[in-house]
Amino acid sequence: MIIIQISGSYFFNVPFTIGTAWLMVIATTHALVSPWFSHVKSSVVKGFGYVLTASLFAVAIDLVIDPVAFEVKTYWEWDGTDGFYYGIPFSNFVGWFIVAFVLHSFIYVFFHLARVWDKQVHAYWWPRTVALFYMIVFMFTFLCAVNGLWLATVSGVVTMVVARLITNRFNRGHL
Repeated sequence: MIIIQISGSYFFNVPFTIGTAWLMVIATTHALVSPWFSHVKSSVVKGFGYVLTASLFAVAIDLVIDPVAFEVKTYWEWDGTDGFYYGIPFSNFVGWFIVAFVLHSFIYVFFHLARVWDKQVHAYWWPRTVALFYMIVFMFTFLCAVNGLWLATVSGVVTMVVARLITNRFNRGHL
């Protein structure tokens, strides 16, 4: 797979702006998912559950962002590929899952070793970062709907609904 970048700087064949945007994706998925596993006693189960779930939500965000970036805005082109999802190759999503998995693993290990995982989440930043998660997904879902990208629109709605249902369950103390 070869990516032809329209403009901008690269870091390991990834546009620098995409990498920095992914820091926001990682931060928001961390804030969204980390409380879901705060009750788990086993560090291994807690860590794996957090890393896997946060990584899946990061890819879910990418399922909404990439069709807009590729189909609508043409920020880049995929050269010689026949992706099943709006022409985006499956390897793109696998790659971002791996990146998210590694980054969330580092986050978990850092917080676990620093013994701050189970401490009270900062009351100011946590709800704002979670709100940012929903705003990002909503904005790109809206852009998908406006541009007739219906599968991506459904993906965005499902992502928001599933995240909200799990968060509601956690907030009622059932998770």
